[in-house]
Amino acid sequence: MRRLKHNFKKGMAFVLTFAMIAGLVPAMSGRANTVQAATGSGTEPSVTAYATKDQLMTAFTPDANGTATTKGKLVFGKKSDGTTAQEWYILGKDTGVSGDNTIIVAASPIARGQKFNSDMSYKNDENLWSDCVYSEATITEVYANHYGASELRDTLQGMATNTSYFTSAEQGLMNATTVTTKDTKNSSVTYTTTDKLYALQGDYDNDQYLWAGTDDSTVLAMRSYWRNGEWFWLRSPYGGSGDFALCADRGYYVILGRVDIDFGSPVQPASNLDLSSVLFASAATAASSDTKSEKITDSAAMTLRLDGTGKDIGTVTYNTTTGDIKVVKGSTSQTVALVVQGKDGTNDWYYSKQITGTETINVSAIEAESNTPASINLSACKIWLEITEDNVSYAVNAEKEIEKINTTYVTKEQLMNSFKPYSNGTAVNYGKLVFGKKSDGTTAQEWYILGKDTGVSGDNTIIVAASPIARGQKFNSDMSYKNDENLWSDCVYSEATITEVYANHYGASELRDTLQGMATNTSYFTSAEQGLMNATTVTTKDTKNSSVTYTTTDKLYALQGDYDNDQYLWAGTDDSTVLAMRSYWRNGEWFWLRSPYGGSGDFALCADRGYYVILGRVDIDFGSPVQPASNLDLSSVLFASAATAASSDTKSEKITDSAAMTLRLDGTGKDIGTVTYNTTTGDIKVVKGTTSQTVALVVQGNDGTNDWYYSKQITGTETINASDIKSALSLTSDIDLSACKIWLETTDSTSNLTYAVNATDIISITSVAITDIDIPVSNTALDTEASCTTEGVKSTTPQITWTPSDTTAGYNTRYTASITLTAATGYEFADNVTATVSGNTATSVTKNAADDTLTVTKEFTTDKRKIESVAAPTVPENNTFTAYYGYDGYDTTPISGTNTELGKTATVTFEGTTSPTTEDMAVTWTIESDGGVYDKTPEAENIFRWTIPESALTNYNAADCQGYDTSTGNITGTITVKNKAATPVAITGTDSSITYTGETVDVSQYFSIDNNAGAATYTLVTGTNGGTGKGTLSGTTLTVTQTGTFKIKVSTVANGIFAAGEKTVTLTVDNGTILYTATDYSTTYDGQPHSISVSVTNPEGAAVTYSTDGITYGSDNPSFSNEGTYTVYYRITKDNYTTVEGSKTVTINKKPVTITAQEQDIVWGKDINQSLYTVSEDGLITGDSIKEITLTPSTTDRTENGTISVSGVKIENAAGVDVTANYDITMANGNLKITHNTALAPERIEASKTKTTYTAGDTLNVDDLAVTVYYADGYSEPVQDYTTNVFAIDMSADGDKILTVSYTKNGVTKTKDITIKVNAALACSDNDCLGKYDM
Repeated sequence: MRRLKHNFKKGMAFVLTFAMIAGLVPAMSGRANTVQAATGSGTEPSVTAYATKDQLMTAFTPDANGTATTKGKLVFGKKSDGTTAQEWYILGKDTGVSGDNTIIVAASPIARGQKFNSDMSYKNDENLWSDCVYSEATITEVYANHYGASELRDTLQGMATNTSYFTSAEQGLMNATTVTTKDTKNSSVTYTTTDKLYALQGDYDNDQYLWAGTDDSTVLAMRSYWRNGEWFWLRSPYGGSGDFALCADRGYYVILGRVDIDFGSPVQPASNLDLSSVLFASAATAASSDTKSEKITDSAAMTLRLDGTGKDIGTVTYNTTTGDIKVVKGSTSQTVALVVQGKDGTNDWYYSKQITGTETINVSAIEAESNTPASINLSACKIWLEITEDNVSYAVNAEKEIEKINTTYVTKEQLMNSFKPYSNGTAVNYGKLVFGKKSDGTTAQEWYILGKDTGVSGDNTIIVAASPIARGQKFNSDMSYKNDENLWSDCVYSEATITEVYANHYGASELRDTLQGMATNTSYFTSAEQGLMNATTVTTKDTKNSSVTYTTTDKLYALQGDYDNDQYLWAGTDDSTVLAMRSYWRNGEWFWLRSPYGGSGDFALCADRGYYVILGRVDIDFGSPVQPASNLDLSSVLFASAATAASSDTKSEKITDSAAMTLRLDGTGKDIGTVTYNTTTGDIKVVKGTTSQTVALVVQGNDGTNDWYYSKQITGTETINASDIKSALSLTSDIDLSACKIWLETTDSTSNLTYAVNATDIISITSVAITDIDIPVSNTALDTEASCTTEGVKSTTPQITWTPSDTTAGYNTRYTASITLTAATGYEFADNVTATVSGNTATSVTKNAADDTLTVTKEFTTDKRKIESVAAPTVPENNTFTAYYGYDGYDTTPISGTNTELGKTATVTFEGTTSPTTEDMAVTWTIESDGGVYDKTPEAENIFRWTIPESALTNYNAADCQGYDTSTGNITGTITVKNKAATPVAITGTDSSITYTGETVDVSQYFSIDNNAGAATYTLVTGTNGGTGKGTLSGTTLTVTQTGTFKIKVSTVANGIFAAGEKTVTLTVDNGTILYTATDYSTTYDGQPHSISVSVTNPEGAAVTYSTDGITYGSDNPSFSNEGTYTVYYRITKDNYTTVEGSKTVTINKKPVTITAQEQDIVWGKDINQSLYTVSEDGLITGDSIKEITLTPSTTDRTENGTISVSGVKIENAAGVDVTANYDITMANGNLKITHNTALAPERIEASKTKTTYTAGDTLNVDDLAVTVYYADGYSEPVQDYTTNVFAIDMSADGDKILTVSYTKNGVTKTKDITIKVNAALACSDNDCLGKYDM
């Protein structure tokens, strides 16, 4: 096979040589990574300075108005001088051109001096337009302005193939575009031309726009693209003579140009570029030597960068953490430059450096350049290597540097990211997986790990067989063409209808059929393994059918190759992952690829021992190995490891670098067990779950040189120490478990899959702090919940258990709080763990071996019960003894003998509600007053002290109790008690009344005295408590000097236990009676004074006084003259006679009077006369008169029956005093009449006319006018003395006329307009008339 390839390359003559060469597969484009934007200093470059392929097709497309938000330019080709670069506007994708492409139009002339045609004669040489496509017409002659037959088009066709304008490589990028143009010679039919360069379309009647692209699909506003510059030719003809074609004039208008004009005659064509091999475009320029950095101006044109894969330019990676850009130049002989492009937020910039070998450029070196920012984030930059060949730049994008990892244990993320090859097909990390079986059904199949396929959803990795999974497989059994469409029915073509394929058609091949069978064959993959295999959609050529492509979607698929790029293979969706064969298959066998070769269909491509892609005849049976690719679903994968689990006892080994790993799936739910480790103690604690499968502990680590693993079968609960593993592996250094990977695993013998649970790191808790325990307070509920925020403690709110198990705290009691804590997952309590409770050292800390919990206790003692108050011992009611003491026959003192009048106990009240809340405590009594001597005198007060002794208070806290004596510890208090009162004696007396006679009176006759009483004494009580009478008392004889009451008291002195006594009686001595008469006075207001009368008949000499308020009296009898009722008080006095007091009244009634408003007749707007009223006869007394009065009309409007009311009457007497109140005034209304005020001017007029429609020529009369005048007083009247403008109105013409009516009165004129409609006169013939609308 290899010889066959070698001979092909040498060009030796084989039968199939020409057929194969004719059908060579073009070079596969590289799949270069793009630097992604990230936060940091700087932003991604502007789209006008750096544009991706997609942006070249979309970001610059003009809108329907021919303007573009973003305008960008490309440098492509040369001007006619062969030196100056030609710049083009980018117009976006032309949907009429297949594949990825963009329209471009010259931003300035590419050449000058070009006539449309040299002469204006008609053209009849059909060769001139033979490649113009007309839909139907047969053309024999065209005008000189026919674009298809023009010298202008001929020149453009010549430019497109002239390497002075476009290099061969550039010409290869130029797509032909089919455009439509009018033929004005031949009825303006249209024809199409298909060229790589073509003139734009214009429209003389829509002269500010041009059109480009297939079917003129893209409109260009001239003012947006060519504001300055020169005129240039369009392809559009003008007029019927054929002498003129359209031109674009300096970006403003479409103008006419005679076809043979040679004044300047610029050419600014359009074209279309094939972007299929383009990576991006950039305005940066590569350094040709040393370094170069510049800011990029807004108007700078970009240059295309084509995919440089296969050009061996080199590789470039970047590290955003270190800022390093690592570059390795490839074997190309071209100058290689590194380019870094970014934006500082305002300005686009680039840095470039020539690369001659292997270099590392740190971002700081770029920052140090004068035109670059001081701080650069590589994540926001575009970075690539490039060369230029044949005036075309080729680039390879930088890739983010992949970290070197250990390939004997990898995480899911590393499976997806750390093994992905760079765009040159090499990888930093090479790792293999064991998955499935080879065709013998026993040997494990190993696969290279290639990282995530972004075309497959979810977490996944591409894998490719590291060695054949099977042999003896032909691509197809024979080389005949295939026409059974069922063979390729699941191949997806975009458009083509396929009826026949070659034998090298992968989709219809036996090779693919075999791979599909393997993917469902449990001899290769168990059902569970098949469930982990994702289907991948790949694209392959059909060389039988114009090399169209189709896709297949399978779980196993053959790799892609390229005969002309023969050291690489491709895997994954869209061949997204490139593999350098020398990196993956340096040794081994050849194996089938899916790529066809040549035009006969007899050959497909093979990979030959990791060096070259070679040809293999499809029916070859020499070895015929199969090494497919697949994709694994990693969604349930934890990690992969090269360690193997012990199936019994223990197993430990060093792991070789080339060892393949096995996937470990998430064993959650498999009940494998649990495993924890403690880096402090070195213990690994394992508990096997309920699974019936064999369970093994695996510990994997590295001794600094070699990877190793240790495995032990687990059958129950075990503890393995790190020292055991060290011994098993004969290691010289201790093992740090924190640096190891530790897990439990089991392999399902049916599924051939391994499931694992990772170990949990156990952290020792050396101290705990329990807080938020309320210290027990007597008579308060005991706290039930504490807090513990110590890291690693699961129970953050542990419950409290109390001993004794009260719920409410007692008094003076010792309590023990017990709190049990549980460690959180990944933690355990150290054997010497300490604890604090509310900041104080715990009483005890106990680690419970049975369940690894921790019990912490703390003791508390509650306070003694407080005595809050004390109630003093009982005493006699009203603090007065009920018995006598110290007298013969009685106890000596109240605290001696068996006396019970003073209580024997005092009642204390305790805090809280716990029963008992009170207690009666015994007290002792002492006499406190007079040095301890009891005063026995009746009603004498003695002070007694009671005391509760300290001995009775030992178990209580009485410190806050009132009466507590801090010096003795006693509770004590004093009480004052009065002795029993002496026994009263009986003394009676009778109040009496007598009449004053002038004689003395014996007062003893009014008293009766008890025989036990002591000596009696009589006194006359005087002062405030005495009587009202005056006199003297001598012994028992009373002499009266002034009548009244006398208080006479008899007093007896005390006699032993008998009390002193007394009695007071009242003796009343009455006055004599005064005889008199008093009369009232009543009258009507007459202005004169009037009084009451009082006359005394007995005794003579009595004094009479008067008062108006009953308080102040005088000898003058008051008099009154104004209306009202007046009370006059009188008083008659005489010594030894009862004073007489009374009252009589003077009544003065109001005088009636009637005031009547007189009738008034006034005109509207005038006031009424305020003096027109009458007073009734005998109404006012002499001297009184009306000083004020108000007459009010009922309305100010015109009226025939209005009224005038009277109000505000004020009457004064001759002295000017207001005496209105002395009259009862009746106010009578008068009649009011208000008539129209003829002096008023009119406010408005209203006019109406019966006839308002006339015919032109009619006479306008105003006889049917009715005019009414309106005044401010509401009065209106029809009038005849109005005027009009009737004579000024032209009635000869039709139309609306205004008749104005005017009326003048009292110097004011008012008008009213009436619209008169005048219709046109009838058009009449001799016999009849036709109306306008009857014609």
